[in-house]
Amino acid sequence: MRDRVAVAGVILSLVFLSAVGGSMAAILNVFPFPLTFDAYRGVVALYQAATAGDDPTAGNAWAPARDDTPGVVAHAPGLTAGGYTLFTSGVGPSAWLVDMDGSLRHSWHLPVAAVWDEAWDARSPHAGPPPPERVHWRRAHVFPNGDLLAIYYVAGRTPWGLGLVKVDRDSRLLWSYPGAVHHDLEVAPDGRIFTLTQEILTEPRPGFEALGAPLIVDHVTILSPDGAEVERIPLIDAFADSPFAEALVLLQSDRTSLAAGDVMHANAIDVLDRAEAAVLPFAEPGQILLSLRSIDALALLDPRQRRITWMMTGSWRRQHDPDILPDGRILLFDNRGGLAGGATSRVVEIDPATGGVVWAYDGEPDRPLWSAIRSAQERLANGNTLITESDAGRILEVTRTGAIAWDFRSPFRRTGRDGAPYTAVLEFAQRIDPARLDFPLAEPGALAFPIAGSALP
Repeated sequence: MRDRVAVAGVILSLVFLSAVGGSMAAILNVFPFPLTFDAYRGVVALYQAATAGDDPTAGNAWAPARDDTPGVVAHAPGLTAGGYTLFTSGVGPSAWLVDMDGSLRHSWHLPVAAVWDEAWDARSPHAGPPPPERVHWRRAHVFPNGDLLAIYYVAGRTPWGLGLVKVDRDSRLLWSYPGAVHHDLEVAPDGRIFTLTQEILTEPRPGFEALGAPLIVDHVTILSPDGAEVERIPLIDAFADSPFAEALVLLQSDRTSLAAGDVMHANAIDVLDRAEAAVLPFAEPGQILLSLRSIDALALLDPRQRRITWMMTGSWRRQHDPDILPDGRILLFDNRGGLAGGATSRVVEIDPATGGVVWAYDGEPDRPLWSAIRSAQERLANGNTLITESDAGRILEVTRTGAIAWDFRSPFRRTGRDGAPYTAVLEFAQRIDPARLDFPLAEPGALAFPIAGSALP
């Protein structure tokens, strides 16, 4: 016991000294920050591992529970768009498909160890396998036949993306891509997969010396339908060859994320089709709408020119998941932009011509939206909006007037080491038209969600 206490004390002392010295050097961007960047992260990771152990609630995949009722708590059939809901959760590398009553109709699971062996893949940006209890799926995409794409995510590592897999409806591995895939993906009509990856530059990027080094650099990465890498476009280069290079530096200069070298933090990707481009006078089909959280910006990347052609900031802060609506407005989850108005998080509809908010939903009076990170939204066919309030472990469907048509709470609950109740965050959710799926689903009530901490089926 004394040895454990002594070790913990040494680690805490190292962390404190590293945090103070490293933070000051990082903020001022002076020596020895460029040299100690990786070592600083290593000490913090060591501290997290020593103090958290195998308790997954110590990471950001679990959040303090805001309620004690899992599943569907509200359902107004006359107001909903109907269909199935696909979601991923901090509980593990799994995806879940539920009906409007909250019954589990299908699920997919694949442990990371079944994809990459213990020696880890030589192409991976990581030095070794992550603790399995820290790994879950961030984003998923289901095909009509039940095949599924999924992004592996692990907290406490940089880059934080582990890779991308495609599995069949029975969760058997079809292929894997071990690049540092993170946050989001989109499947184009021709089957190509557009996603986001990361790498760390250890030297300043010419033209962006003010940002220092190391830098976490996001890429738009394009894969073939069978998972082969086709192209990677570094976003730092796309900015350098655009009119917005100076804006990137100026916006980043006021952001604390500079201390972590995460100058953009791309967290969403959306390839514009002809209909979406037609309602935006500054866009063309095939261009890619990006969300850059670190600078509170939206941007368009032209993959043919490999350059940023448009960028916009506004009243939103740390946003996620922007989508182009049929009328040319942009819908996104605004994680922190509502704070000035006394609210917390909100979903906003923006007029890109003015930057003005033309519609917003920030929750109910007794339960405002709040998710400091993550979250998503989707405008449904009937005009409702599906909202993933990630940190609350909640998915809700609301009408244009703010009435709740459907409210689903995370089924994954557990008690943390501190004795408090926790809920697994819900990373992302998407409403699925039943007509899109042509593989058999379980009957209602035939499947059950596993108890958090138990083996997944």
